[in-house]
Amino acid sequence: MKTKIKFKIDEIIKLCVNDYLVSVGEPNIITNKTVLFGSGALLDSMGLVNVIIDIETSLKKINYPITLTSEKAFSLKHSPFKSVHSLSNYIYIEIKNIEN
Repeated sequence: MKTKIKFKIDEIIKLCVNDYLVSVGEPNIITNKTVLFGSGALLDSMGLVNVIIDIETSLKKINYPITLTSEKAFSLKHSPFKSVHSLSNYIYIEIKNIEN
């Protein structure tokens, strides 16, 4: 069962990705399976940077000051930036680490 914060994280990611895609004239339907970066992705490297900044800003507004561009995030075997689902899980774990 998803927690309230997990739903909020999913919502933030999808909203930030959608806002970016609309801003560049490429609206799309965003789901948890949406590939964000890599083969078949909706975002290029600059798009990913913009979305990450927006996500960090949105998380900070709800009192979760998470840095997504950490060495930890980039050194993981499976990139947290691959999909909405993987990014959401990564953020959720980081929030849980802060809370504990």
